[in-house]
Amino acid sequence: MSKIILSFNSEDSSVTVNVGSAVYRQYPIKEGYTVSNLSVTDQKIEFDLNCKALAEPIHCIYKVVEEDTVKLTLDAEGAMGDEVKYPQPFINKPTDILLYPYTNGVSFRADDPDIFLPSRFFLSGGAFLSMGFNAFYGDGNWVLTAYITNADAALVNDKSSGIFRSDLSWLPEKGQWGYTREIRYVFGKGSVTEICRAYRKIAEEKGLRVTLKEKSKTVPALNRLAGAADVWVWNDDAMDLLYSEGTPYSVPSREQYRRRVEVAKDMKESGMDRVLWSIFNENFDRETIDEVKALGYLTTVYDIYTDVIPKPIFHLIPEARQRRCEARVGFWPDGIILGRDGRHFKGWALKCTDGEFRDQDRLCEATVHKLANNIISKRHAEYGIEGTFFDVTGVSPIECYNTLHPMTRRQSWECKRRLLSVASKLGEVCGTEIGCEDVVPALHYNEGMMSPTIYRPDDSGRRMTHLYYGDDVKETIPKYMLNYRVRVPLFELVYHDCVQSHWYWGDNQNCCPEYIKVRDNYCMLYGVPPIYSFAVKDWDALKEDILASYNRTVPLATELFYESMVSFNYLTEDMSVQQTVFSNGTIVTVNFGDKEYNDGKIKVAAGDAVVLRK
Repeated sequence: MSKIILSFNSEDSSVTVNVGSAVYRQYPIKEGYTVSNLSVTDQKIEFDLNCKALAEPIHCIYKVVEEDTVKLTLDAEGAMGDEVKYPQPFINKPTDILLYPYTNGVSFRADDPDIFLPSRFFLSGGAFLSMGFNAFYGDGNWVLTAYITNADAALVNDKSSGIFRSDLSWLPEKGQWGYTREIRYVFGKGSVTEICRAYRKIAEEKGLRVTLKEKSKTVPALNRLAGAADVWVWNDDAMDLLYSEGTPYSVPSREQYRRRVEVAKDMKESGMDRVLWSIFNENFDRETIDEVKALGYLTTVYDIYTDVIPKPIFHLIPEARQRRCEARVGFWPDGIILGRDGRHFKGWALKCTDGEFRDQDRLCEATVHKLANNIISKRHAEYGIEGTFFDVTGVSPIECYNTLHPMTRRQSWECKRRLLSVASKLGEVCGTEIGCEDVVPALHYNEGMMSPTIYRPDDSGRRMTHLYYGDDVKETIPKYMLNYRVRVPLFELVYHDCVQSHWYWGDNQNCCPEYIKVRDNYCMLYGVPPIYSFAVKDWDALKEDILASYNRTVPLATELFYESMVSFNYLTEDMSVQQTVFSNGTIVTVNFGDKEYNDGKIKVAAGDAVVLRK
């Protein structure tokens, strides 16, 4: 590694980093920001940053701390009236490849005019970035920008200049600067694998990498989670009960229970031995749960502790939803999150009896631990449930200004991990929506890490059984969701042996039947199992495709459950042939292209995958 040399550009107050022949220069400092008390050496730059957001200056220090690393710390005190937009990103060449851990990961050229991403990424929370970094590579070199303090930070994305850039904004913590903010810039040679290897070291240092093998010591059921297909089989009227304003409340009939069990038995008889049988709230029945468990299936149940129906609109909510939310109603209004100005934070919108959608309020995670413990422990004992899926918990934190339970974003993550741990302390497996590195220590599986949110089918959170054919398939599915030039397994390269990832239930393996095999190829490449979500009435039509998909993906995901992903590479210039290697020596090669790949060592048919085991 060449010596790192720092320099300061007095004309625009930007910092330049020289690493051998590679030169990385920041964009000019933003208008309204000035530098004073500057001290510069080639290994350390120190100055005060003056801006309108704080009355006192921010003390900034760039320092070479390792042969490949520059650390930037920003120290300040006092009230913070606005976001602080510093430092500026490095200027990219048009041909640089940019990496963002948007859910599992996306990759694109800096000058790609078609890239489609949110305008703003919060740096913690799976609905945005699953890990606190972004990176780029080109000409054999790479730069990793790791946001060590990522709870109160966001990236503002812009491609108006023709070059995609992400400007950092530090957010106030309860109206204050609050604590020392830290970034690390790591420089190296190579590309995706080497970048993620460098970030993995940082994740280990932060204590975020707790492996599934270690977790299995206290939750033996993880051995049955290993590689299991996540299966949601819905009663045929389930979507109406959840989302239609006029559907009367009803409990599942014995016939509905019987039909769901028949699907489970048919799966088992057809060779689907490893299944995570996911149960929605209204489908509790000890007899049928025992029948499913007798098949060897691992049972888990949907749960939620983030939303509550406001009492002023409770009478407008359909009875089915009222009953589902009964346990949380008593937490309104004392348990809800309040903003700094007293506003209520919006939760999941519900369709009311008048046909209008109205927002629920968000519950503060600091208030619901005892409720969750009571519900989950009782359910565990009464029904023999073996896992809990916590909807929404794994996504972004929110500050709470409610005087009964004030909370920062950093404290929110602590409360989220405590909430998720309720299940594992009972020996249950624990899942959550999307998830992110901030909850990895408390988590066993996720639903949604494989499905970047803005690429999913429209309203996918309310259409868990919908099947899309032909022109009904949203254009973002082939263009982005399943585009091998866009997708990259960043999360798996860091956390594959810590959490089992899945697609989203409304963006599941079978939702677009013509693309099942493409999704299978991603599962194989990433070493993860599928998720299937469908109504009972559609089982016969989907059965053949699902069985084929299961046989392609689950055996491999089972073998790789406890393994780390040690490398990812493109084998062709057009990126259509990709290869991953796992810690047990397994090599997975997928050909997403339309021509056979044959390099003399391995041959892969178009649209297919080949697995080589050590």
